[in-house]
This record gives sequence, C-alpha cells and structure tokens, in this order.
Amino acid sequence: MSLLRIDSSVLGPYSSSRALADTVVATWAAEHPGAAIVTRDLAADPILPTSWIAAVSGNQTPADQRTPEQAAGLALAAELYDELRSAETIVVATGLYNWGVNQLLKAYIDQVIIGGGLDAGAFLAGKDVALVVTRGGYYGEDGPKAGWDHGVDYLVRIFAEVWGATVTVVERDFTLVGVNPALDGFKEQGEALKAAAEAKADEVGKVLATSYAERLSA
Repeated sequence: MSLLRIDSSVLGPYSSSRALADTVVATWAAEHPGAAIVTRDLAADPILPTSWIAAVSGNQTPADQRTPEQAAGLALAAELYDELRSAETIVVATGLYNWGVNQLLKAYIDQVIIGGGLDAGAFLAGKDVALVVTRGGYYGEDGPKAGWDHGVDYLVRIFAEVWGATVTVVERDFTLVGVNPALDGFKEQGEALKAAAEAKADEVGKVLATSYAERLSA
C-alpha cells in the first residue's frame, strides 16, 4: 500500500484533525494519482481493550490451547501490524484528549506492538509519518498550559524512536475558538493558528509526496 491514513478523532465531520489530514492526503494524492490509499478510522471501528487483553493472554498461551477470543485478538494484532508495516507513507490524525494520548489511538498502538512482537524493531525505518495533532486550547510555551500536552512526545517516541520512521508533526491549537464562547477573545490568534496549520499541512503533503517518489525511483 502506498499511504495509510489513521484517524482517531471522535468528532467525525467536525474534527479539526481530520480536516488537516484531508489536506495532507489530498496534496500527497495530487502528486500520485491512482496510488493506493487505505483509511483506518479508529472512531468508527475502534480497537476494543478486551481485544488487546485477549491478545496479550493469547500470546502467553500455546496455540492449541487458545480460546476463540485469544485467537481473534492475536489475528487482529497481526493484521494491524502487517497493514502498518506495508505502508510507505503514514498519516496519523488525532486530537489531544484530557492532556494525553487519545485512548483509541493508544489501543491501536498496543495491538500493533503485540502483532509485531517486542523484537520487531524499527520496522518503519526509511518511511514517513505525518503526525497531525489538534488541541482545543492553547499549549504554546508562552501560555499557562505549556507542558500540559502529554501526548505528542509519546507518539513521536513510538513512531520515530521505537518504530524508526521519519516523523513530521503538524499542530494546531485553539480549535475551540469560535466554538467555546469563553475563548471569543482569542479569535484573531485562533484564525492565525488555523491558517498556519493549514499551510503546514499542505507543505508536509508535498514533502511526503516527494519522499515517496524518491523511494519509488531508488
């Protein structure tokens, strides 16, 4: 597969992370018309915690003694790992929920780790990941919630340091400006941050498209 897109926002068509991911993918696809794009929507089809529990216990059980639930959990883990490993370019879109990693995305990552095994290593080495992250409030270093985002560092560590991908982060703060009346005083800043994020998403789509083309011709 050429590009794998992973969405995890629970807001559906109202999701700002999905909107930015749309830009990244559309820009990439414009350079590679007809290339295979697969979308995994973790909100529409979530990875259940019970499936991960079954996979963990199944991994510790002889194959001929596994329950149907354990076998299904391990099969899903293997499917997710193989799908991610086969992708040349990955776009991951998520929001910041309660200052941490979206639990839908975390459940996905846990299953991929089971599917690949702890010795899978840097199986995404040489590949690109665009990590698209949106946050309702403002988390800049000059704001009162600087350092409250406990999700991005984890995601970069998993995709880059553990799995070996080249990760580029596209971020947008203040997505609740215009939604939450308490943030009406930040309308100008919110609009500026939105415009900057959209421009970055377009830029990243072009960079990923060029990188993919270079790998194809290598």
